[in-house]
Amino acid sequence: YRIASHRIASHRVAAHNRTITHRIMLEGVLGTEGGKSDTLKAIAAGALAGALAVGAIIKLRNVLGKPKDLKIIYFKIHGKARPIRAACKIGGINFTNTFVDKDNWEKVKPHMPFGQVPCIELSDGQLVSQSNAILRFVGKYSNLYPSDPYKALKVDEFIDACEAGLQLLMPSLLEKDLDKKIKMRKELIKADAPFRKWLTNLQKLFIRQDGPYATGRQMTIADLILVGIEFNIKTGFLDGIPADFLKLYPEFEKHSEDMEAMTCWDMEYEEPEAQNPAQA
Repeated sequence: YRIASHRIASHRVAAHNRTITHRIMLEGVLGTEGGKSDTLKAIAAGALAGALAVGAIIKLRNVLGKPKDLKIIYFKIHGKARPIRAACKIGGINFTNTFVDKDNWEKVKPHMPFGQVPCIELSDGQLVSQSNAILRFVGKYSNLYPSDPYKALKVDEFIDACEAGLQLLMPSLLEKDLDKKIKMRKELIKADAPFRKWLTNLQKLFIRQDGPYATGRQMTIADLILVGIEFNIKTGFLDGIPADFLKLYPEFEKHSEDMEAMTCWDMEYEEPEAQNPAQA
């Protein structure tokens, strides 16, 4: 017991001495109260300069390191590839469309990861799947996906919220019987139905961001996904959901008008009447 007590006392003395030593060293570096203030200001200024330098390096990397010879593999439709193509156009990323159709899809499908499109082919021949992963990738080079972790979190939140709504539509998208499809959609948009509730909650999230865009005052890839949902409703593509349904959500109607005015949506093909559901 005496030995243990002695050891504890020794440790306490040593810890106290270290604290005094650290304080003396710190005071030696900072000096007087005025010196402390000047030094802290210098540290803060250095930290700010460092942060700005890192930001500049990231932007420079995104400009100089943009993907080259990018191929986007998808059908001759908008679908899941539309926001990817738009992000490339906004960011000045050169790409080519490699179209698949009903004639060659069965031959192409086994070579696609998960047997789905869209996919991209990188300059080294790598094939990468999953539409949102691809969109984040090109978004980083197009200044449409933030490097700040919190801002990126908000973008991802909105994207995942959009995906939840698309999952509600999926059974009706896969339904081949038109009458059944329309009936399913009409059920979805009733006052207390899931799709109506989801769209209401999505608009509340949009409003909370306090800006003209999905996550605030800067356009991101979340806006490119949102405008696709708005587009499908306003054009009447979703049979059973009236084209004027979006008027119930004025924030989205205004957002749609602003986004559709951009030239990044111009594509080198005509939109066919029916879309293929084989999407990532």
